[in-house]
Amino acid sequence: MYFLFTFIGFALVEYVKFKAGTEIPYYAYLLAVLTPSLAVTCRRLHDIGKSGWFVLLGFIPLIGTVIMLALMTTEGDRRRNAYGLDPKQGDPTAYAAHPGY
Repeated sequence: MYFLFTFIGFALVEYVKFKAGTEIPYYAYLLAVLTPSLAVTCRRLHDIGKSGWFVLLGFIPLIGTVIMLALMTTEGDRRRNAYGLDPKQGDPTAYAAHPGY
């Protein structure tokens, strides 16, 4: 859902950029969503048992995009991994015992 809302936000910013004739709204929005986007991607990588450093693969032209697409569409681990519990299963209050996750 996060990426859907980010995409819609970019579409709105493009419209404003076109009407205003300046790039400032685009770069402001880009900076505003950069950190949350990296956090969501790292969280998703942790769901499949990969390190957040795998996000750097996305910087490899073409191949990196394909690899990241494959990783982002892979189903998460059905059990506990090195990064915590499976978010789809178990008691939601169990996350209170693992504040780092």
